[in-house]
Amino acid sequence: MKVISYGEALIDFTPKKNENKLNGMDIETFEANPGGAPANLAAVLGKYNINSAFIGKVGSDKFGDTLINTLNSFNVDTSNVIKDKYYNTTLAFVHLNEQNDRSFSFFRNNGADTRITLDDIDLNIFNDASIFHFGSLSFTDEPIRSTTLDLLEYVDTKDLIISYDPNLRDKLWLRLDEAKWWILKGMEYADIVKVSEEELEFLTNKVDIQIASEELFEQFNLKLLIVTLGEKGSFYKTKNKTAIIEGIKSEVIDTTGAGDIFYGSFLYKLINNKENIKITKDIDFNSLNIDEMLKFANKAGSLSVTKKGAMTSIPNIEDIK
Repeated sequence: MKVISYGEALIDFTPKKNENKLNGMDIETFEANPGGAPANLAAVLGKYNINSAFIGKVGSDKFGDTLINTLNSFNVDTSNVIKDKYYNTTLAFVHLNEQNDRSFSFFRNNGADTRITLDDIDLNIFNDASIFHFGSLSFTDEPIRSTTLDLLEYVDTKDLIISYDPNLRDKLWLRLDEAKWWILKGMEYADIVKVSEEELEFLTNKVDIQIASEELFEQFNLKLLIVTLGEKGSFYKTKNKTAIIEGIKSEVIDTTGAGDIFYGSFLYKLINNKENIKITKDIDFNSLNIDEMLKFANKAGSLSVTKKGAMTSIPNIEDIK
């Protein structure tokens, strides 16, 4: 069984404490950490001994080497990670507010991850896969947008679960109405969708989680919708059931990658479900103990925010248990 994650791998520059000053002003300093939501998810699954592969493009530079080497260290198959000699690896600078919630500044104009084409990908990688995961940042630019649509059309013919994380980053879109249109376009292919509470409101213009989730679920014929609620926990909806799974409070140092670690941990539990149900496109999520899976994922997410970075904050399974 294999999980294939596709999309952006980039370097997160996360804030680093620095007491030096320049003419009386604080100097903001950063440390480079491997990141990118789909790459983070692949690393989580690789660390948890799931057969995990990543498809993407990085620059033929030091940052690209770091990303490939890091994914390899998590036992992620990087045979479909391409190094582009013409375009640089994408960079993201993470800024933390007083509550340690993050915002981003991106250096992604013609970033290597946006230059991937279908010809770059060996489609044989899907022969033994069970889950294909992607995010909405694969719709922000060309040629990755067309590549993503072609890839989704191809994967949709396979007996794979298609997993989708919209992961809204408004600064990467020219207009928010364009972002909304393309994010919703991705849901046409998805079986499982994971969104944040803020993303759910953005997509539906509704504050009530129950009403908003019902709208998305019915509009796109989803099989499972998961909504992250921060320290409040998580919400999910299947065809026959909805529930809120209580979160765990922890000392927040950095929330970068917390959603990816949460979701990767959920997929780990889904693959290792106690019901021993095979992971195929026609899986019945109503017959699974989603509550238990999300309790595990909530714990993983709460542990991840106590450390800096994304891949660097993936907790050990023993610590979660």
